[in-house]
Amino acid sequence: MHFFVDNFKTKCRTSSVLRDTPKYNKVPCMNRKDIEDLYADDEPDILFADGYDKAIAGVIWDGERTRVVYETEGILNILMERDNMSYDEASEFFDFNVAGSHMGVYTPLYLET
Repeated sequence: MHFFVDNFKTKCRTSSVLRDTPKYNKVPCMNRKDIEDLYADDEPDILFADGYDKAIAGVIWDGERTRVVYETEGILNILMERDNMSYDEASEFFDFNVAGSHMGVYTPLYLET
């Protein structure tokens, strides 16, 4: 099975679409609106992990459907900042409540780098 990751640098409408965290200050990225605009017609059932839009890495075609990909570290950072969790608390919450929730064939994927 082959996986194809869309080149999100060329899909963003403008280069001003930037992450808010310092790690991503210079990296154009695909955001939720971009994904909805580009894929809504072909993939009406595409799913997002609500509350974690700033951690979107892009999308992937798994040979059958397009799925949203999130950066795990970005979600952990959101949990630590937004919800005042420690790293261990955020990791446990992520494992059980985010990555552990299966919502069908369009369940988002989580990238660890």
